[in-house]
Amino acid sequence: AATAADRTHQAERRLAEALAAEDRLAELLGLPTARAAVPAQRDGAEDPRDDSEGPLAVDELDRYADELKSLLDDAVSAAERSLFELRTAAADDTRILAALGDGGLLPPGPDVLATVEFLGEHGIPALPGWRYLAQSVDPADHARVLASRPELVDGVIITDPDTHARAREALGDA
Repeated sequence: AATAADRTHQAERRLAEALAAEDRLAELLGLPTARAAVPAQRDGAEDPRDDSEGPLAVDELDRYADELKSLLDDAVSAAERSLFELRTAAADDTRILAALGDGGLLPPGPDVLATVEFLGEHGIPALPGWRYLAQSVDPADHARVLASRPELVDGVIITDPDTHARAREALGDA
């Protein structure tokens, strides 16, 4: 049992030494990193390099463990935020590409989409302005209609006139 415990201790020590030898840890902690060694003739003397500029020692690794964990947690949080932002941007790009592929119309903005969804949840039929223009107005009249109703570009059209009062009430309560 003592031999097994000694082997386990030695394996853990080797792992700690390997981790401590990583220059990246010293960089993260703002400590000097190891210099690049230039090959030289060996005369049997000790390496003249100052140990303070080398990798962390095992006991230093243990001493800085909490700080390294905190730095790692911060890095993971930053990476997760970045990933969320990239996924959000990718979803926006996908939405735009889908809209362009679906009749060549620019997609409605997030506020317009949210409003159309909200009205739909309340049983009020509505369309984004661009979609209404594409579906209900003769293409030859698009320019004239947009000139007289520029709000169609980023607006919401309630397609059932009988639901206007309910739409105002639902949106007013939102």
